[in-house]
Amino acid sequence: MRRHRIPSALLAASLLTLSAEAAAQSHPSLDGTWLLTGDGANAQRVTVLAESGDAAFRVGDMGSGWGAIITFTRRGDRLVLEYPFFSAYDLQAPLHYEFALDGSEVANDVTIGPDATRLYARAVWRGDTLVITTRQPVPREVAPVGVMAEVRRALSLESPDSLVIVTTRVGVSGAPTNVVRTVYARKR
Repeated sequence: MRRHRIPSALLAASLLTLSAEAAAQSHPSLDGTWLLTGDGANAQRVTVLAESGDAAFRVGDMGSGWGAIITFTRRGDRLVLEYPFFSAYDLQAPLHYEFALDGSEVANDVTIGPDATRLYARAVWRGDTLVITTRQPVPREVAPVGVMAEVRRALSLESPDSLVIVTTRVGVSGAPTNVVRTVYARKR
């Protein structure tokens, strides 16, 4: 009987591919629609208002910065985020962002107002937490041309139905860094 020997480089490459696939599958799924939660008596009010758009949430801290209703969908090696920003009467599509799950940077163009803004985002898994770092140009009225603002969002599941987003906005032009914890509940 003749034995076939598998080259060690091919065996090593196969094992690395299998372990990378297993690691990718071991991360929690963020897919689905998530609703901003409130605390106590405000929880019901937040859920009801969230269904009609984000107008009610434009006061107080900026939360995650993504809105009251967010939807994540996995498409191949990308995580897609969509959420309504405009009211239903504006007839505007939800805002749409894509994040490459291999750690590479993705440019997302967002149009709110007359001009598009290009956001550069990089998503990296750190254990069971997905850290999305987004950079965007600071308006020239605030800082010199070329200065970028950075926002880091750490997404993790407290339970299968509770998404926590810890948002860190790095201070620009002497402003302090701001950290906000926002909790969303999975829409059933």
